[in-house]
Amino acid sequence: MKNKFYFISSIIIMLLSMQCITAYAQHVDYFYDASGNRVSRQYSPSLRLMNPNVIAAKSDTVAQKIAAQYGIKVYPNPTTDGDIVTVAISSTNPQGNETANVSLLDNAGKTLFTQQQGTQSPSQINLSNYAAGIYYVKVMVDKEQLFYQVVKPK
Repeated sequence: MKNKFYFISSIIIMLLSMQCITAYAQHVDYFYDASGNRVSRQYSPSLRLMNPNVIAAKSDTVAQKIAAQYGIKVYPNPTTDGDIVTVAISSTNPQGNETANVSLLDNAGKTLFTQQQGTQSPSQINLSNYAAGIYYVKVMVDKEQLFYQVVKPK
């Protein structure tokens, strides 16, 4: 009877003491730069918020790799005097015979302007006829499509 009492009391003490112990699992965070290259790996004992200035989403890095592969650049953003947005594509294809479809979309996703562009010469989109706001430039090369947000200030 005495052994049974010690056994039960030791189990109760053990269970009560476990409430005070906090266990941490190891968590690995990977950090990437704007080009999609991994710049660091950190081990942390618990989950924590990631730095908002570091790109960590897989879809962003895939989009950046595609943009780098085709050399896609959309500038200036926000637009400046003249409201001209330039879309430059410099393909890594040695023949350079690829064409791209460049479209301008409004905030609702409605296509406002579309043109075909070769990968050797930049394309220009004139925003002077459109109201100030946020627009999206959709670039389709091969089967890949990328969206760029462009701001036209007041």
